[in-house]
Amino acid sequence: MTRRKKSTSATETAKLRGGRAVLYLRVSDPKQVNTDYDPEGNSIPAQRQACTALAADLGLTVVDESTSSRGGRPRALTAGPGSSR
Repeated sequence: MTRRKKSTSATETAKLRGGRAVLYLRVSDPKQVNTDYDPEGNSIPAQRQACTALAADLGLTVVDESTSSRGGRPRALTAGPGSSR
């Protein structure tokens, strides 16, 4: 099944500008966590690059990230800049 990209209108994008984002990066195999960049998106570095680029395109500031492998719960997020935690 091919996923269809949801298009974001100019109005929706304008509403996001100046917002904050948290990245959730997940792989199913722990070996993929420290793998070099994989253009197919099967590694944490590839997902980080794609998500960071999307956040920049949408005018969002990435304030934190969480990674997960083996399908379990993500590790707790650390308090990022501007966090009230």
